Amino acid sequence: MEAFEIVPWAVIRGGRTLRGGVPVSLAEIWPVLDAALDTHGKALLWDMDGIETNRPQLDLLRRFEGLGLWVDAGVRYADGVIDVLVAGADKAVVGTKSLWGLEELQEAFRLTENLLLQIDFDGKILHPGRAAIEPAPQDLARWVRDHGGDTILFMTAESVLDLAAVKALASEVRVYAGVASLAQVPALQETGAAGAIVDLWEAGGRTT
Repeated sequence: MEAFEIVPWAVIRGGRTLRGGVPVSLAEIWPVLDAALDTHGKALLWDMDGIETNRPQLDLLRRFEGLGLWVDAGVRYADGVIDVLVAGADKAVVGTKSLWGLEELQEAFRLTENLLLQIDFDGKILHPGRAAIEPAPQDLARWVRDHGGDTILFMTAESVLDLAAVKALASEVRVYAGVASLAQVPALQETGAAGAIVDLWEAGGRTT
């Protein structure tokens, strides 16, 4: 049985990072992120400039090349995953909240294996509206599996972490669920999830 993993998660926006929702200098995140990558072997970074305005800060990724950084930079089209990987990410994360459609995801899987689908969920799958992504989360997990993927990220607000949905997804693929608190880790382990996505500032260098 695989060991349950903690994936530290951080957000950057406008040349700053968010700590507890409060903007602080990027200088404050780099040593914490370095330590988290050293401890956990991976971390998830959301680039809100890419997600919200399609202007990702990819120049910031070079210092973490080869260290296991997973990056959601708001990829909308398949070729955008290559830009993220070339910039230094270990895995390009494609979130449903940005993706223009499953045909783009299918093409992205053809381009690289270093790709993770992130299901952004708030009672339903979030998407940009131009090309609705209709399947339920479990159906989308099967779609990923059928197209060569074996892992997804399932992201909800911490207050509405849906353990039943995580368990259903875990029956189809490896799933990392968040945003979770460390206190929720035991419950997530019971679902069969591969790991929990935990705020960087809470996860720090802690292990399960």
